[in-house]
Amino acid sequence: LNGVVSGTYDIKQNKGKPKGFVKLKFPDNSFTIKGEDGEEQTFSYEGSKVDATINDKTIIAKANMKIVNRGNLSADFKVKLSPKNGKHTIKGTVQFDVPNINWAQDFVPHSRGLRGKFNSKISISGLLSKPKITGVANLKDGYLRLPEAGTEIKNIAINILADKPGLAKINGKMTMGKGVISVLGNMDIRDIVNLKAHLQIKG
Repeated sequence: LNGVVSGTYDIKQNKGKPKGFVKLKFPDNSFTIKGEDGEEQTFSYEGSKVDATINDKTIIAKANMKIVNRGNLSADFKVKLSPKNGKHTIKGTVQFDVPNINWAQDFVPHSRGLRGKFNSKISISGLLSKPKITGVANLKDGYLRLPEAGTEIKNIAINILADKPGLAKINGKMTMGKGVISVLGNMDIRDIVNLKAHLQIKG
């Protein structure tokens, strides 16, 4: 990570208990994700910051990041520390909103004109050492053209629900020509970079 992290803080003791805030700003930078086939995708980000407040054993933090030409990532967490028994708890969410998924065209071979709106929300709760993680993702108003097949897919709407460890359920509908196609299946999300899905398509 290149650049300088800047920040301010003001933490005081109030009757022996810490109270105050911390604000951090991170330098604009980029990260690279390598797929199973070795192909790399680079994502630039900017405007990354974290704001946190401390009130005795409770920490509330909010974070934001803009992934350039991709979307916006935001998160908020509440952590309660329990020094007596070490059972610290966390409750929070992470959201990723993408106004248009056209930048993901390279991930969908033999197609053209990919577009659609995507949003996701991951919820984290429970013990800090072993939190429960669930999530939901939605794609709507999707479109994709298949030149080799001479057809196009419209009105793509897909819902992905992850409420079990390492597994997500997929449910979706779309139109092709004059027909409606339904999609059902599940996805292995233990490796977030190399996702694997099993689908049933009817229509």
